[in-house]
Amino acid sequence: MSKATAFGGVDHIVIRLRRKERPKENQIIELKNKKITVGFIIPGAALLSTSHKYVRNAMFGPFAIIAIDHIIKMAGQEISEKIKEFPKYFDGMKRPLTLDQFIDQNCFYCVFNAECEAKTAEEFVDFYFPQLIENGFFADSQAFALGNRSTRQVSISDSLNLKKASTDFPFLRKALFELIPHEKNSFFAFFYAWQVVEFFMQIEFERKIQIFVEKYKNRTNIVRARKSLDVVNEFAKEKNRVRSVFSKNDEILVAAINRLHKKIESNLDFIDSQEKISEVDNEMNETIKNNEEAVDSMPDDTDFASKLYYIRNIMFHSFSSIDKFNDSMSEMMECLLLYLANKCSHQG
Repeated sequence: MSKATAFGGVDHIVIRLRRKERPKENQIIELKNKKITVGFIIPGAALLSTSHKYVRNAMFGPFAIIAIDHIIKMAGQEISEKIKEFPKYFDGMKRPLTLDQFIDQNCFYCVFNAECEAKTAEEFVDFYFPQLIENGFFADSQAFALGNRSTRQVSISDSLNLKKASTDFPFLRKALFELIPHEKNSFFAFFYAWQVVEFFMQIEFERKIQIFVEKYKNRTNIVRARKSLDVVNEFAKEKNRVRSVFSKNDEILVAAINRLHKKIESNLDFIDSQEKISEVDNEMNETIKNNEEAVDSMPDDTDFASKLYYIRNIMFHSFSSIDKFNDSMSEMMECLLLYLANKCSHQG
């Protein structure tokens, strides 16, 4: 991420992004803030092309020029470094240096100006990383690993109306935008993701506590007071706190969790592990719906959360038992990543 030169007296920022699929030159995204065009996400292949959909768009040109200017500056630095090894580098050259040699055809160049709410590259990512993830974008990295996971396709929009994430904790961006997509070991990626799950568990718990306080603050009867404490104990249980995070029944995530859960349960090697966590699993089958005083109890269709918690317990307490299911874990992780990014977009 770096700052590019000013264009017409306005500062522009250039950020390199990646998707798991190779970019197509027509996958250009117009970035808007309050209906004003503040930038573009441009595939490397589109910068020197004269056949993409924005080639005659007056708004597009200046942003493309800024991206090219940025690439030229970066190329100048790269050439300066190579000149230090002049004999070794230039003796092997078979053709003159041209600009296209320095444009990364496998990445996108995100260019935005000062009319965007974000004033730096870091702010842009902090503000909008959920939207970027939902369109399949992640931090640029040569260690990109998401492509090794499921074939779930993420559609790409023609334009993005930029909306700031409702949570501003840097570790959410770090985990979801930088660490998880580039972590080759899907089990390690799950450890990162679970920290995000616990973050949302805390938010949901605090919300329910506020509801509880308002609902019971004027009750003095000892029987009612005792019953109200039972309510707190119920939604304070970790199994129900996990459920509270997954209030939306994402069919693709559910299917991925179910496939992994089924493999675990059907494998004879898991008998010992199942016995160890049978108590936890049984508890997860209980719901708080039967408690009339329960605060904001979860619907039955969130049972997939109990299976995810089951997987979590096996991973944390018997990791050696599940390393054979890397492919299924990878598939589930990609779905979980998109779910949590969506949660960041709509939390609050």
